[in-house]
Amino acid sequence: MKKTLIIVFSILLIFIIVSVIAYIFYKKAINTENLSTKPNDIIEIESGTSTTEVAERLEELGAVKDSRIFWLYAKLSNKKIQAGMHTLVYSLSVKELTEKLSSGEYLLQKVTVPEGKRIEQIAAMMEDKKIFNYYDLLKAAEGNEGHLFPDTYYIAKKTTASDFVKMMLDNFTAKTSALNLSEQQLILASIIEREAINDDERPTIAGIFSNRLNIGMKLEADPTVLYANDSQKIAGITPYDATQYTFWQPISFSLYKTVSSPFNTYINSGLPPAPICSPGLESIKAAKDPETNNYFFFLHGSDGGFYPATNNSEHEINKDKYLF
Repeated sequence: MKKTLIIVFSILLIFIIVSVIAYIFYKKAINTENLSTKPNDIIEIESGTSTTEVAERLEELGAVKDSRIFWLYAKLSNKKIQAGMHTLVYSLSVKELTEKLSSGEYLLQKVTVPEGKRIEQIAAMMEDKKIFNYYDLLKAAEGNEGHLFPDTYYIAKKTTASDFVKMMLDNFTAKTSALNLSEQQLILASIIEREAINDDERPTIAGIFSNRLNIGMKLEADPTVLYANDSQKIAGITPYDATQYTFWQPISFSLYKTVSSPFNTYINSGLPPAPICSPGLESIKAAKDPETNNYFFFLHGSDGGFYPATNNSEHEINKDKYLF
């Protein structure tokens, strides 16, 4: 009997010792920061992804050393990983990482800013998506028309309108710094962006506008009139009305010269005083390196084709031929 008690006690003691050691190891494993120096990344967790799959993915990426520890902590703490795009911070401990992924603190919202949008359109889009206040973004972006690079962005919950504008400005610098772009070239690029339909037209359009500028001929670019007209119409507009307003709508050609604005290239020579939208990289490259040609006019036909002309007579023929 005594021998049996000793055996039972010994087994119990061993169990306690092993349990204590395992607990100490577990606590250390979940609280030790990952020593990875990898920069922050983005991880997408789709709806229905199991904790096991998330843990294995994190181990593959190097965010955790052992997927089993992540899985165990998530299960024991009853943490549910939220689906969506998350900022992945590699230096966090298992406990911290699980907390972030389950609380949604690092959840990101994916937003694509298309080419050819003006600041008010970007602000209205953000207001409509309930990401930023319309006026906050307008204020943060003031004076930066054309410099807000069109791209796909991932926005964290704590991001402010100023932070987002800085993201776009930094992206613009990163994408264009090697081009040594002048402000005049950026203005031209913004007009090209609104004029062109296909990428292969952009260098030709850039060449046409350059030819006009070189001889002091008015650009007579339709988008500049529409920009000026819209600017006058949206003065003092409410955020709700801004989200409902349709920009760049054509107006009667007979009204072109009645829109009084320094941006109207039908009544003013040279380039407008500032960009009229955020141009994409292809338009920027075209403005930087225009095609050498002898064209001074162009139009897009009713068939979708692009038809340049060397003189007004040829342009009028193209109008009769391609505008139905």
